[in-house]
Amino acid sequence: MRLLSLGLLASCRHDLIASPDFPHGPFRVVLIHDRAIEFLHGNSRITTYRHPMATFTDAAAGFFRSERLRQISRLFLAVFFIVAGANHFISPGTYLPLMPDYLPWHLPLIYLSGVAEIIGGIGICFSAWRRLAGWWLIAVLVAIFPSNIHMLMNDVPLGGVAMPIWVYWIRLPLQGFLIAWIYWACVRGTPQR
Repeated sequence: MRLLSLGLLASCRHDLIASPDFPHGPFRVVLIHDRAIEFLHGNSRITTYRHPMATFTDAAAGFFRSERLRQISRLFLAVFFIVAGANHFISPGTYLPLMPDYLPWHLPLIYLSGVAEIIGGIGICFSAWRRLAGWWLIAVLVAIFPSNIHMLMNDVPLGGVAMPIWVYWIRLPLQGFLIAWIYWACVRGTPQR
């Protein structure tokens, strides 16, 4: 008996599957046990035993593929960007020191980025607009990235409070994490229309 790490087959039960792990052509998953999976290939019933790590990887992969997690992420992202965008109007003075000197019209750009974040946050809430809103928010995050570099290079205080240098450094990959999260929740997780 051959050990196979055939993760995520539970979601494929009774679907016709072609796999390089099974060179004899398409098969059907007919029964899944804790440690074994039974396949039907033609008239033959084949039992394979799962690798011990398959259960863990199945659970982790299933969790990150779940629509429920995407929905929770979308809700969190929508609230985050709507509140962050509104804050550009409530306390624009907080954002003025973050603006690089080479950019003109600091206050109008702060308001514009606030509007862009609110529009993106609202767009996430509607399935017809979600994919476009995801790309929109990714573009907004790329557009405001120079302010993070400006903060790092010039030791600009956050909200008037001087921060240790590692806080500025951590903001850079955090922006990349946000972009990846938006892509996963709103762009990749949404069918094209």
